[in-house]
Amino acid sequence: MPQETDRLKLPLPLGNETVTRESINGIFEKIDAGVATQADLDTLREAVSKMDIPDASLTQKGKVQLSSKTDGTSETVAATEKAVRDARVAAETNAKNASLPRTGGVMTGRLIMNQWGTFSASSNGSVLYGSNCFLDGNTFKYENSHTNLGARGIYMRYTGGAGPEVYMFDTGPVATTAGTSFVPTLNRIVNMGDSLQKHRVSQDDGRATDISGQNLNNILQTGWYKGNSLSNSPSLSGGWGYVEVIRHDENWVLQKVYDLHADRFYMRRRMDSGWTPWTQDLFQSGVDAKNGIVGAINAKGGSASTSDTWAILINKVEEIKQSNYQQFSNISTGRIRAQKSSVTVPENRTITTFPAGSSLIVLGDLKITSDNVNYTFDWIPVIQLYFKDQNGVRVQLNGINGYASLPSGSASNYVYQLSLSTVYINKPLKRGQVSGNINYRYGSENNITSYNITIPENFDTNGPIELCIQLQRNIYPNYDQNISEFSQYFVVTVDTIVSV
Repeated sequence: MPQETDRLKLPLPLGNETVTRESINGIFEKIDAGVATQADLDTLREAVSKMDIPDASLTQKGKVQLSSKTDGTSETVAATEKAVRDARVAAETNAKNASLPRTGGVMTGRLIMNQWGTFSASSNGSVLYGSNCFLDGNTFKYENSHTNLGARGIYMRYTGGAGPEVYMFDTGPVATTAGTSFVPTLNRIVNMGDSLQKHRVSQDDGRATDISGQNLNNILQTGWYKGNSLSNSPSLSGGWGYVEVIRHDENWVLQKVYDLHADRFYMRRRMDSGWTPWTQDLFQSGVDAKNGIVGAINAKGGSASTSDTWAILINKVEEIKQSNYQQFSNISTGRIRAQKSSVTVPENRTITTFPAGSSLIVLGDLKITSDNVNYTFDWIPVIQLYFKDQNGVRVQLNGINGYASLPSGSASNYVYQLSLSTVYINKPLKRGQVSGNINYRYGSENNITSYNITIPENFDTNGPIELCIQLQRNIYPNYDQNISEFSQYFVVTVDTIVSV
C-alpha cells in the first residue's frame, strides 16, 4: 500500500511503482480541494468578526489585555516583559534593603535568636544579651511567656563612672509574661583591673594543691599544698604532708611542712646560699609545756634549757631528789683563829653538811671578816673552801690569797672583808664538774676569778658531804719565824646555801 501525506492524504509513489496519468491527476484534485481560496478566507474572516469572545478570567479562557504595571491589582490583564523585569528589580532592591549585608551594617530593633535569646540595646548606650528578656529603653522586659523559665542576662551600661560597669543577673525559675517589665538584681562582674589578688594559692574549692611526687626544692610560689612521696622533704608518717610556702622572691623562700598523721611540723628557709636543713618545731602548746618543765627543773635546783631535748629533760627530772632539799640562811662559823703558815695542820671549820645523795649545791655570798689585829706588819691571808667526804677526802673549791697592809699601831677591830659568789655543782657529785666565779676585794682592789674543778675518782659521793673552810696567815719569813702567836680572828658568814 502506498504511503500518504499527513494532512491531505496524498499518495506517495513507491520506488517500484509505475505512475500513471490518472494517479497524478487524482493527486492534483485532492490538492485543489484542500486549499482555501481567497473567497473562502474572506468568508471566514467575516464569520469570525461576528463571533462573541469573552474576556479571560481566573475561571474561563478568553481574550486578555497586556499591562506593564508592577503595582496593579487587576486579575484580567497580562504582564508584559517590561513589567516582569521591573518587578524583579524591585524585589531584589527590597530584599537588600531589608537585610544586613555580609560585610555588616546598622540594624534597629532587637535581634531574637531561636525565640529565647535576645540581643537588645537602648539609645543611652546600655546593651543587654539576655535569655527570655530584652531592653525597651531603660526598662527590662520579658520576651516570652513561660511558667517557670525566668530570665537572665549580661548587662552593660555606662553612667559616667571611672570603673567598668558590666553586670549579670538571674531571676531564678519564676513565671514570665511576654512584654511585662521587671527589675533585676544586678551583680557586677569582677574585672581583671580590680584590686584583687590574682595569684592562685589553693584549688578553686579551697583544698590544698596536690604536688605528689614533686621536688620541694622547686615549690617556690606562695600557697598551700599537699602531697605524698615528696623529694627533699623531712621524714613524714605515711609519706603524706601539708606544705606551706611564703615567698619573698626567688632566692628567699620559707617552707613549712606539717605531718598529715602526727602533730609535728618542720621548717626550712631558702636563702641566697641555698636551702637550710629541716628543723622540727613544736606547736605552741608543746613550747609552753617545755618551758614549764624547764622552769620547774630550774626551780628545784636543776640546770635545764629549752634547747635540751625531751630525753635530756626526762633525765634531769629523774635526777631531782625532793627528799634532800635543804635551805640555810645566814650561817656563821663563829670566830676562827688564823694560824701562821708553819702550823702543820691549820685550823678548819665545817660550815654545813649536805646529806647523802645530794645532786646540786648552790652557795650564796660568803663573807669573811677579820678583827682583833694586835700587831703591825704586812700579812697575806690564805682562805680555802672545800668539800670533804665521809672518808676525809677533800675537793678544794678555791684558794684565795689576799694581801693587805695594816696601819701601824692598830690595836683591834680592823675589818677585812672577802666575798665569794655562788658556787654551782651542775651535776651530781659523781665525777662531775664544780664551776663558778669568785669575787673578792680588799682596800680599793677588786678581783674576779673563775674556776672549773673536776671531782676526783676517790671522792665518795654516796655519803654525806661537808662544806668546810680553812684560814691561814702567811707573813714574810722574818716575821713568821719570830712571832709565835697571833690574835687575828676571822668570822665566816654564808648568806644562803641550798642543796637538793
